[in-house]
Amino acid sequence: MRKHTTALLIEDFPILARYYREALKSYFDEVILVDNTTDALKALEAQPVDAPFNLAILHETISDKGKNNRIDGFALALELKSRHPDTRLLYSINRLSTYLIGSIIREIAPEALVFRPDLSEVEFVHAIKSIQSGKPYHSPSIVPHMHYDIAGSSLVDRIDRNILHYLGQGARTKDLPRLIALSLPSIEKRKKQLKNLLNDPESDYQLILAARKQGLI
Repeated sequence: MRKHTTALLIEDFPILARYYREALKSYFDEVILVDNTTDALKALEAQPVDAPFNLAILHETISDKGKNNRIDGFALALELKSRHPDTRLLYSINRLSTYLIGSIIREIAPEALVFRPDLSEVEFVHAIKSIQSGKPYHSPSIVPHMHYDIAGSSLVDRIDRNILHYLGQGARTKDLPRLIALSLPSIEKRKKQLKNLLNDPESDYQLILAARKQGLI
């Protein structure tokens, strides 16, 4: 007897949500659509561990329920992979950056990584078919950035991203040990390495600008 197949579609743009859902119905018995982070987390919690989603589709930013702000889909993707490691993931981004793409491939390891503007009707169907056949898929604009994978070479890891995130939120370096499980000397060493990697910005402000430009935060 064929198993029931389910896709989780996390999409907060109504037109795209309708289009993706209709396309997915040709490949899955059930398509669960959510349009915000809160409901996405509820869907992950509700899905039995022994019956994971066959596919999840997630963009790098998604709105939070009842709020106007858009948050990083990176954490949501990590939560998905943690709860349902067998779920295949199609992850889309709006920014082309070797740093960002390398970090996504290394930490999230989606079965498909696509540049959102590449995702035409033909490309979307091609990506789904590729995932269904067990083959990884990277859209045309992603591929050139995979050849020089600085982030994937472990020069930039999750702790580095957290350091940049908190600095970008206005935290001072001396306060970071309260937010990150590292000593101040270790944090300062990582900051120095990040500055070297990003062409030696003179200040924390310039470091954050350079990191944002490269898609690290």
